[in-house]
Amino acid sequence: MKLFLKNELSSKLGARWNAFSASEQRTLSWGAGILLPILAFALLWQPAHSAVDKLHKNLPPLRAQLAQMKAQSDEVQSLRQQAQPAVLDGAAMKKIVESAAAQQGWAAPSFLLELTEQNDVRIVAESVSFSRWLHFLSELEATHHIRVGTLSVSPSSAQGVVKISGTLISGAEQ
Repeated sequence: MKLFLKNELSSKLGARWNAFSASEQRTLSWGAGILLPILAFALLWQPAHSAVDKLHKNLPPLRAQLAQMKAQSDEVQSLRQQAQPAVLDGAAMKKIVESAAAQQGWAAPSFLLELTEQNDVRIVAESVSFSRWLHFLSELEATHHIRVGTLSVSPSSAQGVVKISGTLISGAEQ
């Protein structure tokens, strides 16, 4: 079928070409000879050449971005290989916080701890030294990866003493 269409088209174009006089054929040949290189330049070479220039301008920033992404990927891989802190369950976390609070000299009834449904430890302290509270939190974070989930601090009547209400959560949960 394709061969038939090709032969038919070829014969129609040949008949049409032969219908032109010799001077018309020569004029069309010269016109095609001049027009084809111009069209090839305008449609093929010039767009390709301007695309190459654009690529030369865009390539250095893209290479820099690639180098940055490779460096970030290497950093991610090194961080993945580091030890991850264990996720503490609520009871273990409450026991650790109670032990740390006892070392600070804090005990019930002015210092209350309770386990919440989300395995967080709710903490309420009536009068705590603010600087000791900050030291207490930094020790929990550094040694047990326990951090503050929510916190409300309000001043007490004595200077440097605050009332605290909040929750402590396992720092490995993110």
